[in-house]
Amino acid sequence: MKLPLTLNLKFEFLIIVIFYSNSFFLFCKENKTETIQNEEQTQNNFSKQLKYEIKSQYSHIKVYDENKKRFLCFVRDNGDEVVESSIDILHPEYLQLKYTQAMFGSFLFKKRLPGNTLLIGLGGGGMPLFLNHYFPEVNMKIIEIDKEIVNVSQKLFFINDKIIKNIIIDDAFLYLKNSTDKYDIIFMDAFLKPSKSTDETGISFKFKEKSFYENLKNHITVEGMVVFNINHYLNFDKDIKSIAEYFPNLYIINRKNSGNYIIIASIQKNKVSKEDIISMANWIDKDRNPNYSFTEMVDDFKEVSSFLTNTPIK
Repeated sequence: MKLPLTLNLKFEFLIIVIFYSNSFFLFCKENKTETIQNEEQTQNNFSKQLKYEIKSQYSHIKVYDENKKRFLCFVRDNGDEVVESSIDILHPEYLQLKYTQAMFGSFLFKKRLPGNTLLIGLGGGGMPLFLNHYFPEVNMKIIEIDKEIVNVSQKLFFINDKIIKNIIIDDAFLYLKNSTDKYDIIFMDAFLKPSKSTDETGISFKFKEKSFYENLKNHITVEGMVVFNINHYLNFDKDIKSIAEYFPNLYIINRKNSGNYIIIASIQKNKVSKEDIISMANWIDKDRNPNYSFTEMVDDFKEVSSFLTNTPIK
């Protein structure tokens, strides 16, 4: 969704830092939502081979192969096909989409690697595959409402038994309501086919209720954070304001050539210094050697006021 960012946000907060993530969408049939010539191929060059198709209770799912990459697509009611996940068939541990890369940028705002994390929304499983390979000491529990997504990810997206045993098929809203577990990071990446129960991007309205934000806040540790992947759309600024009511520190990142905005939301009142962010990024790049540079992401992060003026974190 390559749209000009025009935000008219007026926050009456002294300490707010926004990290806003727009969920990455590629329309396989039409160039909508996201223009990605430099990240993935557009429709004109997307010579795909259909590998699998199924209609579940929640989504119409298609899986395509193209140039040693595999794509998980959701088909909307109007026929548009939206890429939800992408993996490299030869190296499924490589993160392909910039928004998922940016979501792990949340590691840079911690003094040490997280111990326990929660991913809400499995998709093709790119994030747990990456985490399992490069950060095996970090635990990730996964909540996915659609059992067919779990089946597809296991059959076609190389999700192994170690990851499968940590997947819970449930409604994340109800799961958090009935759970007492706490996490160092909660990743919010749950999208369904847009309907009357979701916004136009496919995020359930339940995930925007005050009770859900309170639940998220209650399920993170003292130094924990919630990472939101949100699409840019009409009520973009309202979503940010709602999140800011519950989390005093918000950081925002939008990587080049990506229409996605990632928000890292923390209950910590103190800001993380630029020096600490750089130090963690350098360590990850040197010690873990992921398929993309964490150091190169540093200047993409902005605080809310800095984001509006296009100024990097100081």
